[in-house]
Amino acid sequence: MVCTDAQVRRMMREREAGKSQEHAAVKANVKSRKTVGYEKLGKVPSELKVPRRWRTRRDPFGEDWPVVEGMLAANSGLEAKTLVDWLVLARSVFHHSVNYRSAVIFGRGQLVADAQKMEYLKHFTEKLIPGRWDDARIPNPQEFKATSVVALTIESASAKIRTGPPKDDEEDYALPVWAGVLPIQQQFAALEADPQLTEGIAVPNYLLRYVHDSTT
Repeated sequence: MVCTDAQVRRMMREREAGKSQEHAAVKANVKSRKTVGYEKLGKVPSELKVPRRWRTRRDPFGEDWPVVEGMLAANSGLEAKTLVDWLVLARSVFHHSVNYRSAVIFGRGQLVADAQKMEYLKHFTEKLIPGRWDDARIPNPQEFKATSVVALTIESASAKIRTGPPKDDEEDYALPVWAGVLPIQQQFAALEADPQLTEGIAVPNYLLRYVHDSTT
């Protein structure tokens, strides 16, 4: 069984407290003979591990980077979005990761003219919560002037995802460290009224429908 940093540190604390090698090893839940070298050097396992200077897995995008770099040089318009779904907890800190969905969009953005801006704002609001535009106050002239809308013509796009459990180094699978994933969920909760909401104003039907359709 491979020793972890936490086990060696526990052993060292026990030894500093005057405990015997055997007693300290029992407290740290490791075999006594495995801790002698660490105690002599005064180091934990991760401090003695030779860092890798090479890839352990082939870069799936290795052949694509030159193309991407050329596209960025020719057109700096770039939009990237990532949704994190799971935290991936590996046996080593180095291999901790996240499961995600990511998209990169290449294109050239331009400001929407004032004559069209209100229609774009309406479309955006209705896409977010259908029915909200006709219920809420629309932007006044000052708010309208302070708001910019950018239209992006998509010329190309790429997507990447990560799924599944941790991918540890082969020798780390024997470590006594819990490993797995912690799923992250984004969901609607119950509506909460503004504390300053005027008494008697009910939740509009379009919002009740929206919440119902999003949670069932």
